[in-house]
Amino acid sequence: MQVTVREIMSSVTCTVPEFTTLQEATTLILERAVGEIYVCDSEGRLLGAVSDYEVLKSRLLRTDPAEKVSTIMSRGVQTLAPDMTLEEIAGLFRESFHNRSEEHTSALQSQA
Repeated sequence: MQVTVREIMSSVTCTVPEFTTLQEATTLILERAVGEIYVCDSEGRLLGAVSDYEVLKSRLLRTDPAEKVSTIMSRGVQTLAPDMTLEEIAGLFRESFHNRSEEHTSALQSQA
């Protein structure tokens, strides 16, 4: 029997509209004790994600708290279907890591 995404995924998520401020995002992340929030458009479509790290970084850089979360969110968030097996998604994560490694290596080589 194969384990599916549905069996291990969290059904509790925290979503906000794209016009949410960094201050509101900070409060939400702290109050709900979540590691990230998901940014959606008015139709409920996923636009991106904002991690607690990105919020902290914006605070340390003294970014205006009235700035919108859409300015710091990660775009192109990978989504998974609930019926996908762990075997299927392992390849996606491996491929994603490989692509990021290539980008990082290219960036380092161009700086040399």
